[in-house]
Amino acid sequence: MSENTDLQTENGELARVNPPVDIFENDEGYIIRADVPGVAQDAIDIQFERGQLSIEARRPHDATGTRLGAEFGPVTFQRSFRIPERIDADHISAKLAHGVLELQLPKAAEIRPHKITIQA
Repeated sequence: MSENTDLQTENGELARVNPPVDIFENDEGYIIRADVPGVAQDAIDIQFERGQLSIEARRPHDATGTRLGAEFGPVTFQRSFRIPERIDADHISAKLAHGVLELQLPKAAEIRPHKITIQA
């Protein structure tokens, strides 16, 4: 049972894997949830530039001892998204809990729906 099942490329780098995501939209903005199990907060890099959102999360191999098998090895999770509407980039927020990265991307105020009141 000593087969090497690390997801590595030929040059020894960790393989890049697309994490599964859920994307939601509401009047306020977008919510993106990405599954990144085993990733620490300081191993995540999130960038937003010119409508392109990029997420990279590294999960290292941190176990000690002789490996007998592995189904949960080191990997780099990577996803990129083109965001179709204007986003208030200064107010993008992210949190990580229980292996799920959640991003809140608020829409810019000028494109949010506004209620128009009728004046008498």
